[in-house]
Amino acid sequence: MSGGGARGGGGQVRTRPHGETVAVIPARGGSRGVPRKNLRRVGGIPLVARAITSARQSQRIDRVVVSTDDDEIAAVAREWGAEVVMRPESLSGDTASSESALEHALEQLSAQGVPVGVLVFIQATSPFIDPGDLDAAVGRVGDGESDCVFSAVESWGFLWRGGGVPAVEFLEELNVVAHKVASASVTDLELLSALAATGKPIILSTGMSTMEQIDAAVRTLGTDDLILMHATSTYPLPPEEANIRMVQTLKAAYPEVPVGYSGHERGLQISLAAVALGATAAERHITLDRAMWGSDHAASLEPTGLEHLVRDIRVIEQAMGTGVKQVFPGELAPMAKLRRVSA
Repeated sequence: MSGGGARGGGGQVRTRPHGETVAVIPARGGSRGVPRKNLRRVGGIPLVARAITSARQSQRIDRVVVSTDDDEIAAVAREWGAEVVMRPESLSGDTASSESALEHALEQLSAQGVPVGVLVFIQATSPFIDPGDLDAAVGRVGDGESDCVFSAVESWGFLWRGGGVPAVEFLEELNVVAHKVASASVTDLELLSALAATGKPIILSTGMSTMEQIDAAVRTLGTDDLILMHATSTYPLPPEEANIRMVQTLKAAYPEVPVGYSGHERGLQISLAAVALGATAAERHITLDRAMWGSDHAASLEPTGLEHLVRDIRVIEQAMGTGVKQVFPGELAPMAKLRRVSA
């Protein structure tokens, strides 16, 4: 079967003696955790549509079916090329299992005269299913190598550690190559001392901080292997709060320290202007879909936006020049044609 789903379940491929290979994607309208999660967009595409696309791109899947109780999900499923089986209310509540939805879908397909030989169970909440993985799983079942193939991850949770010195010890166990200090920790001098003791490069964001607080942090960290990042900790950041001239202020205050810009604004303009003002590093949050819930997403760049940011920064780097006035080769022909008085 297929890629990992919520709570560690990915999907399964189960075999029957003869018939089509059918992918069934259970996608009910309700959700205890994230409201209408199966319609949430990742990279601008609804989750259920991503699952359908992966299944349809598989070379070994003959039919893609979405099992749902929701008219909007059904419409999206049909739009993206799937068949729809509407399940009854008794199979649509929080206590309904995916297996019951699969059994219902098989019953409906059987009633339509569809012979199902291999069943592929795909979770809509797995947005990055590789069609090649689906082909490999179906192949193992179809070739008789396995009766059932299951794909999952050990845990769907994040690893968290509390702040302060224990966090530094934890990161050192992971042998990180550098440490990033968030703006919220500028005043945590105990933490900064522990970071300085690692001898590794440190990137310090300076949002929600005064110059006096930044001075104390720099004295604690030292200036060797330190990068300061001008930041304003508003999400998303309005232009009038960007204050990107602080890049020049920090460069003047700490001439031995590289100064960059950490942006939380919409779009690229402010980040690019900060680079033009002398920022030597640029940091932006990245998301798969800026329309997703949460303030971070609105203040982030999608992958294409990040590509454009890097592209435009490289153009600015080329355009900055030396500050020494000169006649460039490209000007020679226009000069010969247009200048009437030679000096």
